[in-house]
Amino acid sequence: MRDRGPQPDRVVAPLRRLLAAAAIGLLTLSSAGCRHVYDPPDDVITDAAALVATVTDRAGPQTAAIEARATQYGDRGVIKGKLAILLASPASVRFSGLSPTDDVVSVLATDGGGFTTFERGAKVCYTGRACAENVGRLVPIAMRPDQLVGVLVGRPPLIEHGVERASWDKKVGAYRLELEGQGGLVQRLWVAHGTGEVRRAQLVEGGTVTVDLTYDDWSQEGAYRLPHQLDVKMKRGDVDLRLIYRTVDLDLALDPSAFQVQCPAGTDVRVLRCDDEEVPPSPVEPSP
Repeated sequence: MRDRGPQPDRVVAPLRRLLAAAAIGLLTLSSAGCRHVYDPPDDVITDAAALVATVTDRAGPQTAAIEARATQYGDRGVIKGKLAILLASPASVRFSGLSPTDDVVSVLATDGGGFTTFERGAKVCYTGRACAENVGRLVPIAMRPDQLVGVLVGRPPLIEHGVERASWDKKVGAYRLELEGQGGLVQRLWVAHGTGEVRRAQLVEGGTVTVDLTYDDWSQEGAYRLPHQLDVKMKRGDVDLRLIYRTVDLDLALDPSAFQVQCPAGTDVRVLRCDDEEVPPSPVEPSP
């Protein structure tokens, strides 16, 4: 078997300690079901294509600077901390883990192509292509950067699909939109009437929910309505996480260099390879 460089099990353990030190943890919401029955509005949307349009046509910010409280819940207990998040459409993301005194203790930055991540004072710095599997090794959300940008501002990407179904969910008081993609992939979204806000989104593969996003605490931020609480549950990596946004600034002029971070001088730079990347052959020593 070819060596693809540092493997997930070897990388995740130290980086989980990195995230714990930086408190880059997240927690999902387990919401109790409400027994109230919500009748559909008089102007209920019955056409699935029209409902898809209400979701995709919602305007979103081009950039965002977010300060968030992060919590991770798992077998090892609860980890809490603070994050500074920078986003720039379409695919630039930067997470900075902050200490209680707001010092930066860890960084993950990507411009959508490559990424860099390191912990302050650590001897190793990781780089590579920002594919979903690499991002998932470093933060608890295994998504491509372009997907992550949308997810963090309440705009989860829709899958490519051939079948659309829409209905009114009386238990939730929102539309239920179901999209069928290839290979049995299904996406379910619960969409608010009148606004097109996605209150919840799920990916289902082989009958199993693999990604579950819940958005709450929506409010107006300038020209946009944004959620201020994001709960994520992902089967991959057994992710259970929550982000609560404390401050949000939108459409700022962000310098692209904020997402093109260099490894600190003197660190051991290690490249993490994506599953579809070929590993360069080892150099062959010349014959004597």
